[in-house]
Amino acid sequence: MNSKYERGDLETVGLIVIGAIVVVAVAVGIFSSHYWGTLHRQVNFSVTSTAVKGKDGTYMIYTNNGVYEDTDSFWNNKWNSSDLYNSLQVGKTYTCDAVGFRNGYLSAYENLISCVALRS
Repeated sequence: MNSKYERGDLETVGLIVIGAIVVVAVAVGIFSSHYWGTLHRQVNFSVTSTAVKGKDGTYMIYTNNGVYEDTDSFWNNKWNSSDLYNSLQVGKTYTCDAVGFRNGYLSAYENLISCVALRS
């Protein structure tokens, strides 16, 4: 054969490219459900503590029902994360709209979209 590349080499490269496309598509699907807000649910919890995490200053809310983050969200038209974070008080009970999912491997948390304090 006079070609620089043999047929087997091109087939291998093609399979690698197809595999990479599949991996990227799956990753985009997983992350899009978190950031685009397709996984909405209502949660009830009592705040046990709050903290600001990392270089980007992510607001974290630690509760008796798991850990949540409070970040702005284009997909959910939420631009008041600082105000929401400031309104949550340790020891108080809230019902909140949350979006996303918890993934420990990726350090992904459900994002709180809105909260209402429950009367004790």
